Amino acid sequence: MPRPRDVILTTQRIPDPRSLVEELQRKLSAAQEETKEALEQQTAVSEVLATISRSTFDLPTVLQTIAERAASLANADTAVISRLEGPDLVAVALHGSPLTHRLQIGHRIPVSGPTLSARAVRTLRPHYAEDIRMDPSLPQSGTLTRFAVPIQHDGQALGALVVAHAEAVPFTERQRALVATFADQAAIAIENVRLFNETKEALERQRATADILYTISTSPTTDQPVLEAVARNALRFCGAEDVLVLLVDGDMLERRAHAGTMRVADQQGGPINWVPLVRETVSGRATLESRTIHVPDIQSSDEFPVGRELGQSLGEHANLAAPLLQQGKAMGALLLRRTDLHPFGDDEVALAEGFAAQAVIAIENVRLFNEIREKSGQLEIANRELAAASRHKSEFLSNMSHELRTPLNAIIGFSDVLIGGMAGELERKQTEYLEDIRSSGRHLLSLINDILDLSKVEAGRMELTLSEFSLRATLSNAVTMIRERAAGHGIGLDLSVQGIDVISADERKLKQILFNLLSNAVKFTPDGGTIRVIAAREGEDALLRVQDSGIGIVPEDQDRIFEEFRQVGSGTSHSSEGTGLGLTLTKAFVELHGGRIWVESEAGKGSTFSLTIPLAPADVRKAPAAP
Repeated sequence: MPRPRDVILTTQRIPDPRSLVEELQRKLSAAQEETKEALEQQTAVSEVLATISRSTFDLPTVLQTIAERAASLANADTAVISRLEGPDLVAVALHGSPLTHRLQIGHRIPVSGPTLSARAVRTLRPHYAEDIRMDPSLPQSGTLTRFAVPIQHDGQALGALVVAHAEAVPFTERQRALVATFADQAAIAIENVRLFNETKEALERQRATADILYTISTSPTTDQPVLEAVARNALRFCGAEDVLVLLVDGDMLERRAHAGTMRVADQQGGPINWVPLVRETVSGRATLESRTIHVPDIQSSDEFPVGRELGQSLGEHANLAAPLLQQGKAMGALLLRRTDLHPFGDDEVALAEGFAAQAVIAIENVRLFNEIREKSGQLEIANRELAAASRHKSEFLSNMSHELRTPLNAIIGFSDVLIGGMAGELERKQTEYLEDIRSSGRHLLSLINDILDLSKVEAGRMELTLSEFSLRATLSNAVTMIRERAAGHGIGLDLSVQGIDVISADERKLKQILFNLLSNAVKFTPDGGTIRVIAAREGEDALLRVQDSGIGIVPEDQDRIFEEFRQVGSGTSHSSEGTGLGLTLTKAFVELHGGRIWVESEAGKGSTFSLTIPLAPADVRKAPAAP
């Protein structure tokens, strides 16, 4: 047991229960107040967000809701939201007594001014005046305590949100933070509307472009509907009050289309349809210098005295002229005008240039259409004249051929008589002369016959006499006809026919085709060469080839060898023979049969002429089996 003197007595102060209760009540009240404020803030923010989502494109309603909630949560007497428009801040939403804020919707204050809202916009930072009487640089009217927050997006000022007390009552840090939050929501709302309007405007511009392009496609013979559509759309989308489409006509610009409300008349009331093409007018300079001209105020411009005089008489200020450029040269201008001092923006300038380009497309399309129509008319007349000339030529050739053949036949006939000794013995020299006469006569007769055949083909009067015959026999006969001539030059001839015999065609013309090809082969094959004739079936056609080991044909001549009187290649002692019509007639006869002919050749390595001839006429070929 401790002794009494060893016991240390201590006294401990016990808190007053009433004080504990009061402290707890105070903390509870503070917590309840914070909860209430947080709930009010959350409710206000939710209302603003709901308004934004419900009225996304009704910006005045959204901004008015933001102003009301900002004033309510900041316990302010007034709230003002202003939007930046050019050099000014324009009031767009107000909350509070007019006697307190002394503003109206649409009220403007310069951004360069001393107000808190102007400072916030210039610096992109909040500005706070607890008592404006302590800062003489601020306007000393209306409210005493003011807090301004910039409304911004991506570092660009959009406007300002200002809350204020009528008396010198400070805003807490928390209240100022809340106001900044509402400024952010205002920025979101403004940006949403801007994006929507940009999208809507872009869609409308696309529709306008489509409308103009449709008008272009449906107006090939006149550009007037397109020019009027260009003027209307430029008026609508470029923010102009008046639009003119002017085209060069000599030393003047002619008014071709007009849209807008501005007066386009002279002092006597007559319409102004012409303006001088001079550099002293905006449209004239844009045309003469082939560049866009933008004058914010034509009435104060000394650079355009004629345009200034017109502007003063018509009450116009901003002028924009976009040239109508065709291959770098202007054919006129698209002139946009305004009666206020608001200059055209970069987007509006670009749009005007786009509309000017569409006007050029329309003008050029009409020009090309009319030119094509005129050329087509001229071509039709030329074709008729050519057809008539061809007909006359064919008639002339036919008549002349008959006239020439009669004496030629007599010359050839009497030459045969004399050479045959029917008129007595001839000396050797006389016989040689007569043989030359007969050979030349036969050559001339062959040429006349070829010309006559060609004229019939060109006139469409050459007809086929179809019959069935042995292709092998016809080919053999053609080879026999040319063999003696080939043998004289040591040229070997070879014939191969596989899988084909009877053919239905014009036998005489097929013989002529083969004779012409074989004659050419002999003509352009050096002595000691070879010629092969190959025939085979290819589907419903007979495929014939004449191959030689001759001098060949260079690529640039291969397309020309079927032309009239065209001879290519030389280099053999007998290559100058012929009329130059053989291949022309050969091609014509092949095509009359419904076939085709082509050549494959390489210089110095010979040539292969290939052709197809239907085994039977098209109207008697086997029809395809029914499905």
